Amino acid sequence: MKRLFLVTALMVTALSFVFAAGQKAASGGAAGASDPNRPVTFTWWYPLHPDAVPSDIEGTIGFEKIKEKTGVSVKWILVPALNAVEQYNLLMASGDIPDVVLNTVLNIKNYYQAWQPVTDKIKADTGRYPNMNKYMIGDEYLDSYLSDPDGKSRIIPMLASRRTGDILLIRKDLLAKYGEKEPVTPDDWYRVLTKAKADGKIPYMTRYQRNGIFWRLLSGYTEGLAEDYTEENGKIVYGVLEPRFKAAVELARRWYAEGLIDREYPTTGSTQWTEAVLRGDVFAYHDNSATRTFWANEQFIRNNTTFRVEGIGPMQSPTSTKRITKIHYPRVRDSVSAISVNSKNADRILDFFEYCFSDEGFILQNFGVEGISFKYQNGTPVLLPEYNAADMQKKLGQPGFPVCVGTINTKGGYPGINMDELLYNYEDTTIPANEETRKARDLYAAHPEWIQNHWIASLSFTQAERDILNPIRAELDTYRGEMLDKFVMGIEPMSKWDDFTAQIKRMNLDTTIKIYQDALDRILKK
Repeated sequence: MKRLFLVTALMVTALSFVFAAGQKAASGGAAGASDPNRPVTFTWWYPLHPDAVPSDIEGTIGFEKIKEKTGVSVKWILVPALNAVEQYNLLMASGDIPDVVLNTVLNIKNYYQAWQPVTDKIKADTGRYPNMNKYMIGDEYLDSYLSDPDGKSRIIPMLASRRTGDILLIRKDLLAKYGEKEPVTPDDWYRVLTKAKADGKIPYMTRYQRNGIFWRLLSGYTEGLAEDYTEENGKIVYGVLEPRFKAAVELARRWYAEGLIDREYPTTGSTQWTEAVLRGDVFAYHDNSATRTFWANEQFIRNNTTFRVEGIGPMQSPTSTKRITKIHYPRVRDSVSAISVNSKNADRILDFFEYCFSDEGFILQNFGVEGISFKYQNGTPVLLPEYNAADMQKKLGQPGFPVCVGTINTKGGYPGINMDELLYNYEDTTIPANEETRKARDLYAAHPEWIQNHWIASLSFTQAERDILNPIRAELDTYRGEMLDKFVMGIEPMSKWDDFTAQIKRMNLDTTIKIYQDALDRILKK
């Protein structure tokens, strides 16, 4: 809990944004200017995190402070996580939509006509919304990621503080034991994984099934090819049809046969993976550059072990020598809000967003009230130890809000509802587990060329396009996935690869590629 400290100005304003989103939504959505001091209450449809209860959301000190500052308050519609997907679909089918709805980027985009465009309003009044203009407007990838097929953006995002996403993580202590340096080339990786196996470790283990092999471990090997749709030089290609993806399958097949990749990868889940990592059984994995680096090292230190995890760069391509990953944060976390077209006061909603984009709003959301839940230590907000006492939690509620990254939660430090990124004060050298997290951050900051835009994640499709895409993609995904697992596990011989790709082409693949290309051309303005 005491480690969720964000220090940069970008983090500050960015994260605040999300929470603001919901708040403002309450105000509604008319285009005209309304009294910025007029008290309003908005309804917010909000899916709970599986570990959360309503009291984690309602009546927190932070929300009361926001109300004091903006005159905006929230009437919650809290939805149990168990049936949130079903409830969302029913909500949208009913047409009776509250002022603000929280959901994933994809789900919000799927009903984009139900929401009010927001960026036009923000750009039209830079004097009123300077911070939102600063952090929301003008980023090419962010603009494309948030835009709908008509070119307008209706999403109120939670902005991530960093671009680096999931990265390769290895046991630093074991690497030293084996007399090895950071593996870079495929041959380097083969050598260290072989040594890890001989040492009784699981050389590479993933909780992401096949995705953990091709999109994560071997992403650099293929220069960022997904197994399905990938953008390369402005064109859509289908990964398994590319020769270098076949080469990656052949490599994965050999490594799997030799026991260098977890033999149970198709069925390994998060619980099994977590237990193995924390026991010290795993040499390498691929996960969040901040949370999973810190998480593992904190546990290792707490258990008085010498185990340590460090982040390293992508595997090098055997043909181009490039080191590439397309796994990155698009500056947007995947829980976003949207303002219903039925709301009446969008400008007041945006007034609230503007406050939350400020430094003051960010601090309030993430750390609470100075002197009550935190103090400044060398210019950095630090939670007061007594805040963790049960009576203080009950009295104050959360110091921040469960609607933006970095929110401090009463359940022991887990970030807010539907948020999965903990943000730490990497510079706090009094926390030993920060060291490797800080190094991983700095490593990728020093090599911006490693991270390339994953344009596929930013594409939006019209309803007509989705009606065509969905059934074809479902069949392609099933067939492709089954066959790739069989190739990796040695169930199917590689001599059948050409038959496999020929069948892929016969499954209306060209139709889907054209739709993807049209969507890509729209965002690239071709």
